[in-house]
Amino acid sequence: MKQTLHAATLDNGIVLLGEDLPGVESVAIAFHTPAGAIHDAQLYGGQLLGGQASAAVDAPPTVRCGLATLSGEMMLRGAGDRSGRRIVEDLENAGVQWAQAVSTSHSSFSGAMVARQLPTALPIYADILRRPLLPEDQLESARQMVLQNLAGTEDDPAHRAISALKQTHYPSPWGRPAEGLSVDVSQITLEEIRRFVATLVKPQATIIAAAGRLDWDDLVAR
Repeated sequence: MKQTLHAATLDNGIVLLGEDLPGVESVAIAFHTPAGAIHDAQLYGGQLLGGQASAAVDAPPTVRCGLATLSGEMMLRGAGDRSGRRIVEDLENAGVQWAQAVSTSHSSFSGAMVARQLPTALPIYADILRRPLLPEDQLESARQMVLQNLAGTEDDPAHRAISALKQTHYPSPWGRPAEGLSVDVSQITLEEIRRFVATLVKPQATIIAAAGRLDWDDLVAR
């Protein structure tokens, strides 16, 4: 199978990567924003996430382990003129197998679909990334979903061992568990989520990667 690799940096700082595989009929795309678990902290009284604290701030930043995870979940709860339910319906109606995840360094939104559906899916992801509503009435529902997921992992001895090893061998903030901690997730406020998203979900340092049947020039333009 002939393989063609592409790369471009857009004017707004987005790095776009592509792998054209003409022998397949599907395409997968992922949007990696620089909003990972290493940024699970807030500075109060000075500049917020992504910058240096002002000289007036003597207290250390308040760490909310799980802020990235809860923020990612909230971004799916409504964006643009779409409700959370409509986001899911529009993606599934386009045949998109979608996913959202948080790693140490990035928050990611991804999807796999028949290649001809990519132009339909891109505006949905654009809403999620550029116009998230972060609705107040969805906060507790999103929080409970994150807490339920954490309940399963925090009771798993193997997961706890790996998490402890990571925190021992990697200095903060790299050793933080990307999925968060229940005690911190329970305290996260909507204001913290909005600050996190506004500061870190941005074009600069975002990576968009696509692989499959691609029209590269069309993808760059879109």
